[in-house]
Amino acid sequence: MVVCGPPKIVTINVTTACFAACRYCHYWYAPEEKRIDRSDLAAYVRSASALGTRVIRISGGEPLTHSDLPQLVGLVDDMGMVSMVCTSACQELTALLALVDAGLDIMAISIDLLDAAEFRKLRGYSIESVLANLEALAALRPVKRFEIVISTVLTRLNVHSLGPLLSLVKEKDLLLNVTPFQGGGLKPKLLQGIALSAADRASIESTVAHLKEEAQHGLRLLNSDPFLDGFADFMTQGLLPQGHICTAGEKEAIITVDGELKLCHSFEPLSGGSLQALWYSDEATRIRSRMRNLDCPRCWLSCHADERRPLSHTYGLTELEGLL
Repeated sequence: MVVCGPPKIVTINVTTACFAACRYCHYWYAPEEKRIDRSDLAAYVRSASALGTRVIRISGGEPLTHSDLPQLVGLVDDMGMVSMVCTSACQELTALLALVDAGLDIMAISIDLLDAAEFRKLRGYSIESVLANLEALAALRPVKRFEIVISTVLTRLNVHSLGPLLSLVKEKDLLLNVTPFQGGGLKPKLLQGIALSAADRASIESTVAHLKEEAQHGLRLLNSDPFLDGFADFMTQGLLPQGHICTAGEKEAIITVDGELKLCHSFEPLSGGSLQALWYSDEATRIRSRMRNLDCPRCWLSCHADERRPLSHTYGLTELEGLL
């Protein structure tokens, strides 16, 4: 039997709406748009707080399409929890500043590479507005005290061209989180040109070595060396490190746009009860046992690998260490 404490992080997927067309994402070709209303959002935050959660991660879809996002961030701040919003950051700057003014602790911005043509090919929107917003946001951090994380997915499109992005992250003193491309469940046409194979192993290992070296020279990289070392086997053969045990379902929870609870994106949702009742339910315990036994699609995400590099946080709260 898997016994666990409260979730450290609760992710709330506030909407399925999204104007991007990221090639490795399911949301943009979803058949309908849904969103959680304001009263339910507030109830989920209060339930997470009562359960003992420290971080509320707000995602989607594109969460900034939800008009109640600043109020949600403000509520998280009022309740003494850490707020994190995952966004493309290609909206009007005023929408992003409203989150900062509401007390946002972490803004995670998706950028995989800086080449404008390749970026549009991968994500379906222009990088120019993203970089302009990033410039303005980075300048505000010493005053507003929040961190910016650049979220990067490693694919065939950027495995040879991360250098300029790493230079930008170091220049602006941002945080970087790198995830290997997963690919599970995507339509074959979306995989073309972005999935890596056994022939790319040397390129993946070279990129990993570059990341680790840059982390020794000022790059604020969140990923640990053991997590990075798993990239080549995972991306070329779908293999996880020998003896790996996934404990993500014991530390993180996902509230779907339908108000259901997931312990992992790969597993069926739980419904019909409060957050606390579902989190400690017998069915949740069974899912955690399956995750520990890798009776699952076997992804290699940082939450599943449970690996983070210890970092000091220059702009945000000192308590952010260990929470990202």
